[in-house]
Amino acid sequence: MRSKGPKNTNNNTIKMEKNAMKNKGTNLYYPKLLAILFLPAVLLLTQCATVPEKNEALERARAAYSKAQKNSAVNTYSPVALYDASKSLELAEKAKSPEDIQHFSYLAEKQSQIAELLAEKKTFELEKEKLSAERTMMLMQVREREAEKARSEAEKARGEAVAAREIAEKRALEIQKAKEEAEALARQAEKARKEAEAKTLEIQKAKTQAEARALELEKAKKEAEARTLELEQARKESDMRAMEIAKAREETEAALAQRKQLESEIETLKAKKTERGLVLTLGDILFESGKAALMPGATMTIDQLVEFLKKYPNRNIIIEGHTDSIGSDTFNLGLSQERAKAVQAPLIAKGIAAERITTKGYGEKYPIASNANPAGRQQNRRVEIIILDEGVGPEKMIR
Repeated sequence: MRSKGPKNTNNNTIKMEKNAMKNKGTNLYYPKLLAILFLPAVLLLTQCATVPEKNEALERARAAYSKAQKNSAVNTYSPVALYDASKSLELAEKAKSPEDIQHFSYLAEKQSQIAELLAEKKTFELEKEKLSAERTMMLMQVREREAEKARSEAEKARGEAVAAREIAEKRALEIQKAKEEAEALARQAEKARKEAEAKTLEIQKAKTQAEARALELEKAKKEAEARTLELEQARKESDMRAMEIAKAREETEAALAQRKQLESEIETLKAKKTERGLVLTLGDILFESGKAALMPGATMTIDQLVEFLKKYPNRNIIIEGHTDSIGSDTFNLGLSQERAKAVQAPLIAKGIAAERITTKGYGEKYPIASNANPAGRQQNRRVEIIILDEGVGPEKMIR
């Protein structure tokens, strides 16, 4: 009879298979070696026991191999492991002794499971590569949009520069025109001087006054333009400030309304405000004595809690089970955990996401009253539901 279990035989078989793969030249020698090694054991086991009509290990191996074979990902990404499983299953099918059937069935089952795990790992890696490529594409699209935005802004700046240049050119034409008019006056003055020397001083005075007036008009024009810009800027700032004030007023009113609604809902739930959040307590009367099943009387409280959590989807909850000190620590801890799970189940059934709910059983660890009398023990037999503030995770508030 064999002296080593399936695990040692499994290791020896795997080592022999690896050596055969590394040394391709020994492919013809390997089957003969296996035959020489296993033939005496097979003959001995054949004499020791008879093969039963139905072997559970063999059935499991067949089921595991069938499941892996039907998995398209296994055929694509781990065909070698599947082939190994098929060979082990074939050996199990042909084996005569119960021990060999058990050994090769176990090996075939594990190899089938390994094939599925390898396929699952490869599928995950391919999906990861796909997501990485999609992320790169999204980043490229964002950069293209940013570049387009920059081009638009540059085009806008060029347009503004063209407009400014046109204004400057118009101003230069006006100056040129004024200059030409002044030159015309000068020519007239020169002509008048030639005509009458006596009028020279008057013409010169008129010229000086005209130039001074032109300067005053130019100065007044610039001041008017500057004042217009200042008034326009002040108007824009005033409009923006009015919008900010209106927005702040709306946000304040909305926050006050939400706070009033929250306080009303807290009062409906009969929850207490604590440093950990809102605490809603389900007493022992809502559970059967010594059991975790919820009584029908808890339905209204559960429905109110579901409605509250749906209105505030950013709030998570911690469900804590507690017991009195009657009974063993192991029993009390298990009962408290089961009661916390019993409260979680209807919440999930009514549409609350499981990841928003954390359950914990503490047994008799956190009493709120003395366990020396029945009234105190009844208070300690409870389930506390802690409704966390928005954005607070359970890891920060769990005991």
